[in-house]
Amino acid sequence: MKPQLLHITTQAYDRLIASCLEALPREACGILTGEPNIGKIIDVTAIANVHPSPSAAFAFAPDDWVKAYYRMQKSRQSLLGFFHSHPTSPPHPSTADELGIHTDDLLLSHWIISLQQPLQPEIQAYCYLNGCFQPAQWAIAD
Repeated sequence: MKPQLLHITTQAYDRLIASCLEALPREACGILTGEPNIGKIIDVTAIANVHPSPSAAFAFAPDDWVKAYYRMQKSRQSLLGFFHSHPTSPPHPSTADELGIHTDDLLLSHWIISLQQPLQPEIQAYCYLNGCFQPAQWAIAD
């Protein structure tokens, strides 16, 4: 099964890029939320990275993750994906990414933002299917 085309609003896209740039030189991380019946990402919530090596890996701060989850529920949104940045490498899943969060739920996407060239971030979205990350197409759609 091939992943569907993923959609993100301009506002969410801008927030995604800003969150990643603000975190430099650390990896940024967080969640992507929206309305499940539309399947469009409309909000981005950064979550503090508490990994012991934050420039090379990420781990959600538990308190921030809980607050983000409740905020998502309160605004009647659904979790549509996760994101993190790679400050100095391409937007390809690392070994740590492969061992991290995965689910075969096609509604949950994983976005990696490469900041090798901070003025021209490179984004690749993925869906986790059949035991590995599969590249997914995405588009800005307001």
